[in-house]
Amino acid sequence: MKSYTSNIGQRLFNDLRLLCDYPFEQRCGAILQTVFPSITATPARSEMDCAGIDHCMFDENTDRLLFIFQCKGFSAQEFGSSQLAQCLHSIEMLARSAFTTEQYGLIVNRIVKGEQRKKIEAALQTLANDGKAKSVRLLDMEAFLEMVFQEAQAQLAKLLKSSVSAFQNQHRLRMDESVYVESVPFRFEENDVICNNPLKLVEERILKLVLTPTNKRSWTLISGEFGFGKTSMALHLAESLHKHGITCLYLPAAQFRKKAFENEGTFLWEALKVVLQEEVDQANERNQIFHAALKEILKRDKQIVFVFDGIDEHPVCWHENGLMNIFGIFKTFNTTCVFAVREEFLAERSGQFQAAIKRGPGAFTLRLIEWPESLILEYAKNYQRGLPPDAQNRISHFEEAVRTGHYVDYYGDIPKRPLFLKMLLDDVAKDDLRTRNLAELYSIYIAEKFEFDRSTSTSNPVVSRPLSLQEDYEFVCARLFDVMTMAAGQMYSIEAGEARLDPRLSEIKLRECAKTVSGDSLDLPSILLNSVMVPVGRRDKHYQGGYIDVAFAHTSFQEFFLAHHILASLLQKNSDTAILNATLPKPVTRFLTALISTLSSDDQSKIRTHPNFTCDKYAL
Repeated sequence: MKSYTSNIGQRLFNDLRLLCDYPFEQRCGAILQTVFPSITATPARSEMDCAGIDHCMFDENTDRLLFIFQCKGFSAQEFGSSQLAQCLHSIEMLARSAFTTEQYGLIVNRIVKGEQRKKIEAALQTLANDGKAKSVRLLDMEAFLEMVFQEAQAQLAKLLKSSVSAFQNQHRLRMDESVYVESVPFRFEENDVICNNPLKLVEERILKLVLTPTNKRSWTLISGEFGFGKTSMALHLAESLHKHGITCLYLPAAQFRKKAFENEGTFLWEALKVVLQEEVDQANERNQIFHAALKEILKRDKQIVFVFDGIDEHPVCWHENGLMNIFGIFKTFNTTCVFAVREEFLAERSGQFQAAIKRGPGAFTLRLIEWPESLILEYAKNYQRGLPPDAQNRISHFEEAVRTGHYVDYYGDIPKRPLFLKMLLDDVAKDDLRTRNLAELYSIYIAEKFEFDRSTSTSNPVVSRPLSLQEDYEFVCARLFDVMTMAAGQMYSIEAGEARLDPRLSEIKLRECAKTVSGDSLDLPSILLNSVMVPVGRRDKHYQGGYIDVAFAHTSFQEFFLAHHILASLLQKNSDTAILNATLPKPVTRFLTALISTLSSDDQSKIRTHPNFTCDKYAL
């Protein structure tokens, strides 16, 4: 299949076939301008016109001619001796002129074959031999349109590369990403073995696939909970593949409007809008050509990689038909695809996701996981470079705390996730956090995480992750805090007088907490995508009746929200008195002490008069 057999290609073909003389010349010029905007028609009776030149294009910085086109639109139904003579005369006029060019094309609106074609091609070759043009072509309508579409595809390939760079720069600015670490830990699907450097593994795998002559398309899923760098990895992968000469189309899901996935044609229009980073007029002929060229690339070019980032961020993906439509579109493309998606989505919509990718190309999934202390140190060392001496000293104290294992006492276990590690280091560079109120710090970080969730993983999103509670963000964030506090209050047990954390909670109980807090306004996806609670495992109809368990993303988050729950008990805002008689884990006591210190004097007095309160117990 050729590009010119697309709808726009067939229409242009029919237009050219019916035109002759000057209207044909004008139409050819308009089509050429879709891919060569600076090409111009020569003025009547000018020296160029006398040389038979109809359209030309100069080099931007010199007087050198890059293109010369002569257009021969005949009214006769067939190409005969008269038409041959006119073509040879036009070539001769250029040959006698003083003009030279890089490329010359003779555009003819009739099929030229046999001896007549040989004579024209011989005359064209003479032009080349005499140094009048480096490249010469006889272009019938099919060849002319194919040239235009091939140029559109070549320009698209450049646009794809520049769009990846633009997205990379936007991401670095938005996330203030000055440090990127490749050798991060990950696991393969259904495998507990920890591996390192997922970027290198995916890059090598894709290069091997696309560079093999008989390559078979495949899908790769980069998964992981929030804050493990899926978008960073996807963008670095696209950037790296470009360096290897592989065209890569990076598309963030959040920049697609809700109707984008209704069918393949609509999707391609939206994809073109994302690549160009501007609104696209579908009635514009240039855009129609680029739309067809993009379709041709995705359908026919096996050496292109399609990176679709943030499936979980698009509301359509949370609906069965929407997810089926999206992957139904991807199945029609002949490209190697990479999808970045939150584990929260894969767990909560496991059945729908598996149904949507069924009968798709072979796929494998890798999951980004918590960082070890050695990687935290590597990141901190790289982060430290270029900072003022006093900031470097504070980062050095942080590194020492990590090396000695004392960092958990100061910061909790959240540095194991790069999102929070970056937040911590930003604050450590400004101030010594060891003296800061840890509860206040966690409140700030969780609120910032919520803001990141709402802003999606790209700049200028047109949609955002599902959030069923349509209220002001401050109100929504407060309700999410209430839900997590109530959940933490159900995730402990008392053994021998000591409170012990239970690592997980049934989704049924979490839904009950949400209903108590906000009625039916907060659904499970909204909680999992906008809080610091994550699913444990994926839905399975053969396990727990298809229900999943949930947990806090880090133990220190659970300790923080359990402290909130205990504070509510001391203020008599809930009826849980059992935990007030138990010995608390030290981190919970530390958070509780920090929370109490932020209260008004009246509330502190209320706590001091509580029958279960002792100064020694809460370190006050």
